[in-house]
Amino acid sequence: MVECFRSSTFNGHDNVRLAIVSRLSWIRKQQASFQAQPRQSQREMVTGESHYVFGQRYRLEVTERRGIHEVVIKNNQTLQLFVNPGTSLHNRAQTLNQWYCDQLKAKIPDLINH
Repeated sequence: MVECFRSSTFNGHDNVRLAIVSRLSWIRKQQASFQAQPRQSQREMVTGESHYVFGQRYRLEVTERRGIHEVVIKNNQTLQLFVNPGTSLHNRAQTLNQWYCDQLKAKIPDLINH
């Protein structure tokens, strides 16, 4: 997740960078802990998989349609991934990972102020 903060959108937010840098050791330990946990089967980015957003489990629903790739939470239980027909596993995962980063960036100001 640290990759999310390398974006130029955070260049002017020194307080965000300082907060992250000051907690970087803890963040790295948490990442290692998460990576060491037993995982479900390898992600295939297909309908029916479980994915987690801020600790809440969502069922993935992949919808192939022409247009921009996007992710939407539907009915507070479904993570709907819209992709073009024939989109590769790599590109589906990339779309979902970018969405995760965007969600995290949106929450950071509230997390820092508390």
